[in-house]
Amino acid sequence: MKYSRDVQNDFTELKGTYPFSTLTFPLCCRPECALIRVVAVNKILVDAVNGVETDFLGEYSKELYLKVPVDYKENGCYVYGARWLDITKLNFQDIHLVREKSITENTIWGYKLCVGTPESFALMQNVILENVRTAEHMLIGYEHIMRGETKSLDIIAYDHGDAGRKQFKKNKHRFISKK
Repeated sequence: MKYSRDVQNDFTELKGTYPFSTLTFPLCCRPECALIRVVAVNKILVDAVNGVETDFLGEYSKELYLKVPVDYKENGCYVYGARWLDITKLNFQDIHLVREKSITENTIWGYKLCVGTPESFALMQNVILENVRTAEHMLIGYEHIMRGETKSLDIIAYDHGDAGRKQFKKNKHRFISKK
């Protein structure tokens, strides 16, 4: 199946950048329900500190969960994480999260992270990798806020809704994946 092959190829590249990653195709689900668990710490940092997975799972865990829908190349992945985040400490413009209707998903996987505009995903060579990279930057930024090191999120981000889509269309050439 093309979907399974595409996910496996993109996952292989992800694993090269984020070594603490696992891919699962649950037997109880349709094939378009691939799940990925990743500790969003780049291999360069892992190697520099001789890190092991548990080093990055503490108070400000870098653990993410991705649901990979069949149309992920056009619409992106569902990325969850940052269970430790206290959203009451965030400015409105820094909240790039969606609260799931399912309490279970928020409790087990954390918040659903907004990792791009719908128009951006089709331009990416590896949507899974780019979604994790974006989430990694978000986790780092949110950690700085939670630690009191800054008062606002220091990442490149778009406004919410239609305003964000317009911003992306204006700047999209800056965010196209490069091999």
